Amino acid sequence: MMGEGMNKTGHYHLQCFDSPDDLASAAAREWVKVVGETSDDPAFHVAVSGGRIAVPFLEEAACLFQKSPVLLNRLNVYWADERCVPPDSDDSNYVMFQKHFVQTTRLPESQIFRFQGESDPEHAAKWMSAQLEENLPSNESNIPVFDLVILGMGEDGHVASLFPENMEEDAKRTEHTFSVIASKPPPQRLTLSYPILHAARHVWVVISGKGKEKALLDSLKCKGHHPLSLVIQGRVSTEIFTDIDQMSQFA
Repeated sequence: MMGEGMNKTGHYHLQCFDSPDDLASAAAREWVKVVGETSDDPAFHVAVSGGRIAVPFLEEAACLFQKSPVLLNRLNVYWADERCVPPDSDDSNYVMFQKHFVQTTRLPESQIFRFQGESDPEHAAKWMSAQLEENLPSNESNIPVFDLVILGMGEDGHVASLFPENMEEDAKRTEHTFSVIASKPPPQRLTLSYPILHAARHVWVVISGKGKEKALLDSLKCKGHHPLSLVIQGRVSTEIFTDIDQMSQFA
């Protein structure tokens, strides 16, 4: 089921699915599709996220990209956020991507640009900001532009590592990436900024699991007060994929 809506200044497109598997498969197919639709560009810059739905999503996407090596060769992969842990830690989003995407596709490390979570957080944030400026095209405001950012959403409405308790401060940040103390362990995180999310050509939010209904409903209101709300309000359009039953009334 699909639906359209408007949140203050931003529009969203909502797709509802019957199960997490259906959700993950549909989002994976859309990822491959959008890479193919922009095949005139030499590279496709994408930022991915962690979370529970990320595992089946990445596994499905890996199988699809493996069948389309030309598209796989165009991928440059970054992260929407990362925990400040070593790259071999089970808490690392990078490790999840390695296990559930790279082991299948054999995507070269030269196409992977991870947050250096093992480094000093401020240094790691500045290093990644410099990588984005060097590798991604920029808009008229000199903000690097991703082709696609794939986000999840937590029960509290957080996206990337942009949390409700930090919203007022984070909304004022002008850096492309920055370090943050989160309310969930491990607390020290690195994240993309709101301006980066607003500037991306496509932003998809893949939302699965119980306990997220309230935050998602609020985020879709004209005056929502969650991090996802701020993302939607700052964009022309945001794509939302969900398996939450209550959302079918909006589709």
